[in-house]
Amino acid sequence: GLPVQVRCSGGGLVPQGPGMVNLSLAWRTHAAMGSAADAVYAALCRLLQASAATFGILATPQAVSGSFCDGRYNLAVNGRKVAGTAQYWRRASASEQIVLAHACLLVDADLDTLTRHANAFEAEIRSDRVYRSDAITNLARGSGGPVPAGGTRRRITPPHVVRLLQQ
Repeated sequence: GLPVQVRCSGGGLVPQGPGMVNLSLAWRTHAAMGSAADAVYAALCRLLQASAATFGILATPQAVSGSFCDGRYNLAVNGRKVAGTAQYWRRASASEQIVLAHACLLVDADLDTLTRHANAFEAEIRSDRVYRSDAITNLARGSGGPVPAGGTRRRITPPHVVRLLQQ
C-alpha cells in the first residue's frame, strides 16, 4: 500500500516520510569512480559531521547493525544511525563523469513507523531482513555527547535544518 521507487545508486531499502531531509549534490569530474568513490563518501560524511557539530552533535561515520540500508558510510550518533549516504556515477563524455552524492537524514521522523513500514516491505518480498527502531535516531534528539570546542549545544528544529544544510 506504499509507493516504491527504485534508485540507481543501489543500496538497500530507505523508507521516506515526514521529518526526513534528502540532500543531493551533483558535479562533473575527471576522476574514475573506482579511485574516488571512498573519497566522495568520506567528504560527504565530513560535511554532515561539521554541520551537525554546530548544533553540538557528535556524529561519526560507521555501519549500524539493524538499521535500514546499512553501510560503512552511515552517519551515527551514539551508535545509532541518523543519516545514510549513497552515490551514483554516470559518464558525461569520454573523459568526464557526473557524480551524484546523496544523504538521507533523520531529523525529526517517526522512527517506529519508518521501521514498521520497512519491515512490512521486507516481509512482503519474503526477505529475511529485519530492522530495529533502536538502531536509528533523529538529529533533533541531539547526541548528549561532548560539545565541540567553542560550541554550544542547541536543539535542531525544522527551521534549523535549512541552516544546517547551508553550512
